[in-house]
Amino acid sequence: MDIQRSDIPHIKPILINYLKFATARSEKSRQLEEEVKDIENTEKDIEVLTDEIAAEGKNPEEVEEVIFPGRGIATLEGFENLKKLRHINISFNNVAKLDALEKCLELQSIDASYNKITYIEGLHVLNNLSKLLIHNNKISKLNDIYTLKFNAGLKELSIRGNPLTFSKSHKGELLQLLSGLTVLDGQPIT
Repeated sequence: MDIQRSDIPHIKPILINYLKFATARSEKSRQLEEEVKDIENTEKDIEVLTDEIAAEGKNPEEVEEVIFPGRGIATLEGFENLKKLRHINISFNNVAKLDALEKCLELQSIDASYNKITYIEGLHVLNNLSKLLIHNNKISKLNDIYTLKFNAGLKELSIRGNPLTFSKSHKGELLQLLSGLTVLDGQPIT
């Protein structure tokens, strides 16, 4: 069959739709591959942390700081033995929940910005928590962070870039819920 020049306008939409389908399918394949890598990377990162602690001759119960930004970590595991952990930076990862940190009762600051957190759970037991950076996540409602009300020592919160902050009334609602804050989104509260 010969394609005539007059047939080209009719073929073009079919070709575009095919390319969209092929691109969407390959995009889904890439997402699945990344999810598998995230799980593998998480396991490697926890193993690396354990190996680093052992290499330094430290007891896991003596570790005070963990810094793992941008490693593709999807889940937090293995933190129950870090009894003296005071600072953790897990920014720029794929973390959806922070509840694995509830055993780290000495935690003072958490940087979990640029992740996939949709709600805060398990942090209400952290009486020493004074700084929480959760900007640019997926928190959409005030109820999603309601448990922070029980963190009486929380002084600094960064939550900008979450869907919750797209409402004009979010700042007043946050300050009403978390009356002890002195800094919100990097700005002193007056």
